Amino acid sequence: MWGHMLYCCSTTEEESDYWSAVHPLGFSQRGVGYEVIVMAIEGTLLFLLLSWLDSGSLPISEAYDPDKHKANESLDRDVMAEKDTVRNIVSKKMFSKAALTVEDLHKKFATVHAVKGLSFTVLSKECFGFLGSNGAGKTTAFQMLAALIPASRGEAYMRRCILSWEARKWQSKVGYCPQYGGLLETLTAREYLRLFASLRGVSTHKIDQLVESVFNLMGLDGIADNRGGNKRKLSMAVAIIGLPRLVLLDEPTAGVDVVARRRMLSGLKVVMDYSDMSVVLTSQ
Repeated sequence: MWGHMLYCCSTTEEESDYWSAVHPLGFSQRGVGYEVIVMAIEGTLLFLLLSWLDSGSLPISEAYDPDKHKANESLDRDVMAEKDTVRNIVSKKMFSKAALTVEDLHKKFATVHAVKGLSFTVLSKECFGFLGSNGAGKTTAFQMLAALIPASRGEAYMRRCILSWEARKWQSKVGYCPQYGGLLETLTAREYLRLFASLRGVSTHKIDQLVESVFNLMGLDGIADNRGGNKRKLSMAVAIIGLPRLVLLDEPTAGVDVVARRRMLSGLKVVMDYSDMSVVLTSQ
């Protein structure tokens, strides 16, 4: 009996008055054709509705974002004016007008809404102050703008580059000084700067000269290790070497004495005067 099938009755072999073949997708009483059509139409309509609401270009999308309306009620005139400037730049795609344009950036971690509707522009050669208390979301915002973590919603633009579309290209245009860490302890300061100068595409015959210049500007000349405040100097030096279009400095002078802090900021100003570099700087 193995290897073949036995039929229980003759009605399975041909149609009769008591039995007929029914296609599973047919439109008879026993078919599911109508149900499949209804589900296909429903799925298409829901997809179009979600695309419509998520586009952000239609007035109806505002009604489904109560948090945004609550936040807008507490904004002062300067912030609203900045948001209007951002909307104007984005709507007209005038990204060459600014070094950085951030539009309605959000970041949620489970139940924590760390960054809520961040919008601002940074002009070429501008130093933009990014102020806030502990836990305000400054570091999280910087990590998004450095393309280290994805945004929950919103977008950022530079000339010929969009953050969510081209993360690697974006990172090639950004220098980042993190609040903590980010350094390889096994390398000396000079080795570290040479490495990043090479990664930035600096010509081999110019690397040593550039490293020495950055050393002098940041007050790194003469140090033998990377401890304490020297780490902050080195992190800032790494961020500016190669003259990226945008530099993000997350509390770069934290733990640095007043004299060294003044030298670091003076050196930063020299670099900005020499290049078209723009800086976003955080502090408490």
